[in-house]
Amino acid sequence: RSNRVCSEACDHFNHMVGWITSSILKCPTPKRRAKKIVQWLKVAEAAHEAGFLSVLLALTNALDHYTVSRLKKTWE
Repeated sequence: RSNRVCSEACDHFNHMVGWITSSILKCPTPKRRAKKIVQWLKVAEAAHEAGFLSVLLALTNALDHYTVSRLKKTWE
């Protein structure tokens, strides 16, 4: 039972990371991707203030994911 719950929690976490990452990557220009990242950073700040550490960790992982972190023009 506990293995199934852990597996479902990991799947949910990975789904959130994928959703956040894809919401950034589907933006057509670096400027729009940057705006999307700023939106997610605001969500991260609110999650931190509310103590939602799992949400904060998912956001951190998504922003640090290689598909997002390698977007040099977006981060400038």
